[in-house]
Parts: sequence; structure tokens; C-alpha cells
Amino acid sequence: MEIFGHFFNLGTFVAFWLFFCVLVGMFAHVRRNTNGLGWFLVAFFFSPLVAFLLLAVLKTKGNLADVNAQTQLLYDAMLPEEKARVDEARAKRKHAEQEAQQAYYHQRRLAVWIILGVMGLIWLFSVNARAGEQTPITKLASMGEPHEIVGKVLTKKQAIGR
Repeated sequence: MEIFGHFFNLGTFVAFWLFFCVLVGMFAHVRRNTNGLGWFLVAFFFSPLVAFLLLAVLKTKGNLADVNAQTQLLYDAMLPEEKARVDEARAKRKHAEQEAQQAYYHQRRLAVWIILGVMGLIWLFSVNARAGEQTPITKLASMGEPHEIVGKVLTKKQAIGR
């Protein structure tokens, strides 16, 4: 018995269910400052609609602006020596974060260049193979072996074509 015709099947239902579960998890994390994975699981096992309604009714867990304001009040109440230690620790943490971020971006740039190089080599070899020419790999593989047309052993310069 088809309820919605050929547009509805189990795969479509599961895809929409997971999509709305992810939306509930994102809403919980971003808007309500709660555990997004936990709310995703609640939505997955019960219902995304029920989980969303529960989230809409519940109060927001600790606002970040309130936490920053409380931290600033505590900092203002400190003695100058304590403030100096806190400032030094903050500077060290910020420096370590900047170094970690630079290393991360360096690794990303390196990965991009490696991927581009591999893609370029693949393109180079595929263009030569499509044109019916001998690719650089087959030229290097034929070094030291008698060439089928000439009948003599090619040198490295002859195999590469220089």
C-alpha cells in the first residue's frame, strides 16, 4: 500500500530524519549553549520534533557574555601581583595558540601543494596517454632496453627526448 506514491521510500525518510536530528543538535549547541551531540541523540531516538519542542521550552544554559562579565569582575577584584600572573599566563596561552595556528595553516598549505602536484602529474600523464604518445613513465621504463623501432639501447637523454 503506497501512501505517498513513488516519492516516499525508507531512504528518503531516514535522510530527512537524520537531517532534522542534526538541525536539533546544532540548535542546541549554538542557540542554547548545551551539548549538541546529546540533543542529537535525543532527537534520533525519540523524535526531532519532540526534541526541538523540549529545547524551545528549556532555558538557555549559561550565556557566554555572562561568563565573560563574571570573569572580568573577578579579575578586577584581584591584587596587582595576581593580575600580573594572570596576564603572564594569558600571554603565554595566546602565544601558544598563535604558534599552533601557524603550524596548522602551514600543514594545510603543504597538503594543498602536494594535492595540486599529484593532480598535475595525473593530468600530464593522462594527456600524453590520450594523445597516443609515450608517457614519461614509459620512457623511463624503456631505458636500457632495446627500442622496438630503432633496435638499439637508448641513453637517458634519448629516452627523455632531449
